[in-house]
Amino acid sequence: MDRTSSRARRIMVALAAAGLLAAIPATATATKVNIYLTRGAKLQMIERTLPTGADKLTYSVRTLFVGATKTERDDGVVSRIPKGTKLYSVVVRDRVAYVRVGTAFAASGTGSQIKVRFGQLVYTVLQYKQVDAVRVLLDDEVMPPADAIDSALLDHGSVPKLDIIPPLPVGVRAVQQSLAKLKYLPLGAVNGSLDYRTSQALLAFQGWEGLLRTGTPTVETRLRLTTARIPTPRRRTTARRMEVTRWKGVLLEIENKKVRRVVHVSTGAGGRTPAGTFSVFRKERMSWSNPFSVWLPWASYFHAGYAFHQYPYVPGYPASHGCIRVSSPEAKGVYDFASFGTPVSVV
Repeated sequence: MDRTSSRARRIMVALAAAGLLAAIPATATATKVNIYLTRGAKLQMIERTLPTGADKLTYSVRTLFVGATKTERDDGVVSRIPKGTKLYSVVVRDRVAYVRVGTAFAASGTGSQIKVRFGQLVYTVLQYKQVDAVRVLLDDEVMPPADAIDSALLDHGSVPKLDIIPPLPVGVRAVQQSLAKLKYLPLGAVNGSLDYRTSQALLAFQGWEGLLRTGTPTVETRLRLTTARIPTPRRRTTARRMEVTRWKGVLLEIENKKVRRVVHVSTGAGGRTPAGTFSVFRKERMSWSNPFSVWLPWASYFHAGYAFHQYPYVPGYPASHGCIRVSSPEAKGVYDFASFGTPVSVV
């Protein structure tokens, strides 16, 4: 084969490869829109996924009138728009969104509920820059002439000023997914159940973030989950190491300068767990404690008689005699991570 033929073949292969690459569709990112429901006396911003080709404004308003999902209702999110209220149309003219609804929209509920109801609509519609005001039309009410002065136009100044809660994880599975992303849970533990392992992960997150340690997905906890980052270790080394922060009740497993896992622990009551830099020197899958006559599963000793070990009760505060308690779902993982000589830093 001559040089010309060889070169032509290479060009054809390159073109074919380019064609194949062009045929592979790019992964599309789902577009999110917001609606405003209520949580207590506050507006709860909720994200919805926009269907392909749908108009953002129209879809947002239609979804608002559908209201909260069962999961959201179970979480305390509701809508002040009466269930079953008809939404006929959404038309934008001269930067005003004319929303035609059934009479039930304004016919039931207390005065404060009706004001919040209008607030839900105004906040949902005015998030879009092409709209400056909202006009509610009931049933067959005639749309005002284009040049008329309309005193019924609504904007942010026409409805009560309401506190807004940003979007937060709703439902146990969403909370678990956030915890897994931040290394508080392994991905395999995302199961939609508020089980013991998830409760322990929540204690670790709450302890690290300085929140009230409840082991439950409080609103404050879920709000923090939306902005939190993976914990930063005190030292970044390529070698594996373990860092324990006693007042936070948190163990960081660190490898290759990154936090691999964040685990809730309970250290010694009254500061009995010694602070300092140590290393794992003894390991026993089932260790017998002579002073307390109790078996300590998955024990990794790092200083004298002090060890990481499994224990049935791992509360959100220091409770041990000096050892570092680890919950049963996490104990073996900690044991496996803590190889002989692994540095342990306790503060």
